[in-house]
Amino acid sequence: MSDRIKAIDWAGTARCLAGHRCKVYFREPSRKNLDGLHYRVNNHSVIELSPRLNERELMWVFLHEVGHARLHFNRLKAHQNELAPNRPAYSTEYLQSPKIAARETDADRLANTWFKFASYQDTLEGKHSVLRSYYDD
Repeated sequence: MSDRIKAIDWAGTARCLAGHRCKVYFREPSRKNLDGLHYRVNNHSVIELSPRLNERELMWVFLHEVGHARLHFNRLKAHQNELAPNRPAYSTEYLQSPKIAARETDADRLANTWFKFASYQDTLEGKHSVLRSYYDD
């Protein structure tokens, strides 16, 4: 992952879109077989993004996970600490359950809205700049 990508204020963009404090990490998600993961630690969100993603994938996965942060934060059990790495993958049954499938669809829809909103910007920096103003009046 390039220094240019790391230099972007991903947490700032996440905070503006989610409406609360978010920490963003570029590391393999704590759950195996995922490109991104969102979970709650006390009063903030943690978003983990795989560093192996290309720029377009990274932006999409980021927006999807921030969608979870905005839509589902108050419904999530708060962990006391950040998750340890290499936790088992979610089961197919869990991922296909109606509740989880609906949450994934909702996060996809919101991510798609944000992705389209910023699509006229050519650079990741530009996309983040535009997205930070999405909820401004």
